[in-house]
Amino acid sequence: MAYLLGIGVYAVYAIYKFFDENGVWDWMTKHHAANIADTMKAEQPWIEETREFFGLVILIVVLLVDYFYAKRKRANAPTH
Repeated sequence: MAYLLGIGVYAVYAIYKFFDENGVWDWMTKHHAANIADTMKAEQPWIEETREFFGLVILIVVLLVDYFYAKRKRANAPTH
């Protein structure tokens, strides 16, 4: 249950980051998907917001993989 709650919370926050004023949509449309990995210093606000979005996506994917692994492991566990 904690996996699903975490996935839900992070997904809602990722959606917010996507449509934020300086978010991913802004980066793709106004800045033509400029390189966000050129430097570690975030000189523009959309760079940091976009990086945070992709970090959330990675976190969601990892939680999903772990959730399905745990679910499969529990289903295959012997019952005594």
